[in-house]
Amino acid sequence: MTALAYERLRPVTALAGVVLAENPDPMTLDGTNTWVLRAPDAPGAVVVDPGPDDEAHLSAVVAAAQRVTAILLTHGHADHSAGARRLHDLTAEPVRRVQGPHRR
Repeated sequence: MTALAYERLRPVTALAGVVLAENPDPMTLDGTNTWVLRAPDAPGAVVVDPGPDDEAHLSAVVAAAQRVTAILLTHGHADHSAGARRLHDLTAEPVRRVQGPHRR
C-alpha cells in the first residue's frame, strides 16, 4: 500500500495537478483535492477550490502554483472553500465563484 502524498503537487495531466489536503474524514475521504491549473507558458496558475484554511496546505498550494493568478470556487463546502480568503491574503489574487442557477 502506498502512503498518501499530502501537501505535494501530484500531476494529473500536462495542464493540471492536485494538492491533497491532510483533512481526511468521512466527508473528504482521503482529504480535499485542490486543483492547480496552468496553461503552457502561462505566467501563473489558477487554483480551483483552495481547500481548508490550513497554513501547511495553503503554503503547499502556493509553492505548487509558483504564482497564483486567480482563485476559483466551484461550491461553498468548507473543505473546498474555507482557505479562499487566506489564499487571497497570501497572493492578492481575486477569488471568483461559480454562479449556480438562480433560485426563487
